[in-house]
Amino acid sequence: MKQFSLPKDGGLIEKGLPKGIIHSFERIPVKIFDDSGDACLDIANYIIDSIKTSDSTFKLGLSTGSSPRELYQELTRRNKSGEFSFKNVEIYGIDEYYPADLAGARYRNCILQQELLDNIDIAPENIHLPNGNVSQDEVSAYCAAYDKAISGLDLLVAGMGEQGQIAFNEVGSSPKSRTRTVLLSYKSHKRQSKRFGGDISATPKAAITIGLATMMTAKKIIIIKIVLPIWQIMI
Repeated sequence: MKQFSLPKDGGLIEKGLPKGIIHSFERIPVKIFDDSGDACLDIANYIIDSIKTSDSTFKLGLSTGSSPRELYQELTRRNKSGEFSFKNVEIYGIDEYYPADLAGARYRNCILQQELLDNIDIAPENIHLPNGNVSQDEVSAYCAAYDKAISGLDLLVAGMGEQGQIAFNEVGSSPKSRTRTVLLSYKSHKRQSKRFGGDISATPKAAITIGLATMMTAKKIIIIKIVLPIWQIMI
């Protein structure tokens, strides 16, 4: 079986490859970093420049999970230094467990909350996180309303999971999917149990997630993928 090669500059070694691969119709720009700090600095620079040059309220969608922790720390540091402000920014979370234990800090947005939102000069009314405690009778209407609110982001920064999922859109999710509740696959359920002391029985079996079609309404999308020991950023 032939092994394809992808060097650090993101270019494909074309010798001997099928023409269908060489002459593809589109190419997603990819940056590859050996160090997570360098990757986070690059993304932070892009976010800050975008906020500073925006002439209206900047709608920013941010990922949950641990991948962007260093990014949130960098944004916090530079906000506190006075380099830029979040006063004209709206931040949206892209998923949440359903139901979510907000009191026990076992919720998807806890890192985003603790590492960024609690430390910056953003107005509370400009923070929009999916509510994992909406009743089952109301959750469908809630998802529709959240989908409308989060559509048309100026920038979406999202991580890609081990199985290729983005937010809780597992591999095979419809490209037309919108914000909705989803049941977690066994692999996702088991992976999320790390936040619950490895106790899979205590791990939520479902989640609220924005959909792939919702994501594609964003003007710009950055996808973070950690491929140990390197980081890949798709813009």
